[in-house]
Amino acid sequence: MNARLKLKGLLIFTKLRLSIKRMRTLLSLLEFVSNGEISKGQHLAILSPIFKQAGLVREIQLNLKLISGRRLVYIHPYRYFLNEQKKRAIRKLITELKGFDHEKFKELNVALFERLKSLSEEQISNQIYAFRLKRLSKVMELLEAVHDDDVLHKIRTQIKRTGDILSLTRKSKMSEGLKSLRKTIKTLDNNIGSWHDNKVLIDSIEHFNEQNENRKVRSYLTRVISQFEKRNDTSRNNIEKLLGDRFLRQGLKVRNL
Repeated sequence: MNARLKLKGLLIFTKLRLSIKRMRTLLSLLEFVSNGEISKGQHLAILSPIFKQAGLVREIQLNLKLISGRRLVYIHPYRYFLNEQKKRAIRKLITELKGFDHEKFKELNVALFERLKSLSEEQISNQIYAFRLKRLSKVMELLEAVHDDDVLHKIRTQIKRTGDILSLTRKSKMSEGLKSLRKTIKTLDNNIGSWHDNKVLIDSIEHFNEQNENRKVRSYLTRVISQFEKRNDTSRNNIEKLLGDRFLRQGLKVRNL
């Protein structure tokens, strides 16, 4: 029962952040489609504090999930550290949610829909293609430095934005080429996501170890770090194979939705 509740809690915060992330991508798309007539700035000013805090809660919960099943005697200090972090992060998130300006957000949405009425379906379709092309072109530019963690994170951002745009399109209206692209992007996103989650855990343990004075606990956690670094080596190999696949070049050519 306790494990199910923890999983449910993780899913709630993941879905909250995912919903806001997709909304941010949609706003970026609309700004692009309208040539700047629609601005995402005011929406993001309202959404970003919640997005940031929900992301922190999700990261802590994922760290707890990734270390579940480890030997309690050595992992307990770090687990306690994470649980205390989680309590503080959830309190801050609740504060942000309580301060959410519903009326202002509603006003912005009304103005947004009014501006959308002036855009034709063909105009939107053409700009969606241009928007996707821009995202994938950025990925191609970054490929040479894919071994760098910061660069891989930037690639992840562009891949996720591309996937979010494709998720807005019904499968029934997609060409076979676009369906194939979406499937490969989803696989790539999952692989980079796993790499990212492991990296966040590694960074968190290293931060904890800097202030941890128990030699045995520190030694055990250092071994845990090594295990997750090996996992990430495997993940990175899979990611590089997918990035080296012709799907990216195909993605630059696939036109119709």
